[in-house]
Amino acid sequence: IHDVVLTTAKANLAFQLVMEIRNRLITSYQEVMRMQM
Repeated sequence: IHDVVLTTAKANLAFQLVMEIRNRLITSYQEVMRMQM
């Protein structure tokens, strides 16, 4: 059971990291589009 908890925690951490990167990419993209206007 301990291994399952550890794996779930790692997956959750990885997911949060991906979401963080995705949000930054979207923000950067919006900034670039705004500058081109």
